Amino acid sequence: MCEFKVVIRRGDSEDKIAEDIIKVFYENEKLVLMDILGNKTLVEGALIANVDVSDEKMEILQQPIVGSLIKFLENFLNAYKKVHTT
Repeated sequence: MCEFKVVIRRGDSEDKIAEDIIKVFYENEKLVLMDILGNKTLVEGALIANVDVSDEKMEILQQPIVGSLIKFLENFLNAYKKVHTT
């Protein structure tokens, strides 16, 4: 099984924020990192920048505007689903 260490990039710096991550998803405009024990790390305003399976590393990029973008996309997709499923 492949567990990832997750690093966050902020400008020129890179910090490890989680490890043993097996599941990643968005929930309530936050990136959720779930480890092998089911513990969650929530990251606001973040996008996945790079996933390297061979190195078992995921890089995320955090910027303040990303949260607004994610909220917009979630609202857009919900509206799209309503229009195209009726």
